[in-house]
Amino acid sequence: MRETQYPLYCAKAKSILLSTFTLIITLVLVSSLLSCSKGKKKADLTDYELFTFGEKDMSKEHYEKARESFKRIVEEHPDSELRKEALLRLAESYYNNEEYEEAKLEFTKFLEMFPASSLSARAQYYLGMSSFLQIRSPERDQRPTKQALKEFEKVIEKYPGSDYAKRAQEKI
Repeated sequence: MRETQYPLYCAKAKSILLSTFTLIITLVLVSSLLSCSKGKKKADLTDYELFTFGEKDMSKEHYEKARESFKRIVEEHPDSELRKEALLRLAESYYNNEEYEEAKLEFTKFLEMFPASSLSARAQYYLGMSSFLQIRSPERDQRPTKQALKEFEKVIEKYPGSDYAKRAQEKI
């Protein structure tokens, strides 16, 4: 009796092993295909698609996610016509998230890279606002006050006819 059960047992065991092996292989293949397609999709995004995603994240106040998109444009699409605006939006993502020191660095970088851009007045103004919003009470350190005044004066001097020059004058 035992001899007749043994081949049946072996056949069942082989069947279970084969099913398990097939399931594992299938899961590995499916997960690798999903990760490849997901990674490939992200890598293949155009500068316009990245900018759209960044703007969408900015409007939802997801500033870190927006920064990722804007940084990718700056780094991966150096010849893009959106590069300038992406760099400015990167700075604004820090500003909107109240990370003023990082915002100042990015606004300064923008102004160094694109001093004659039509967006420079905006960058200069928000560079001043990044210091302005760090102003504390009169008995505290007044470096942010002095820095904000300096940046607002630059807006008025360099971009006298702009809307930002009027705003800067009001802040002074």
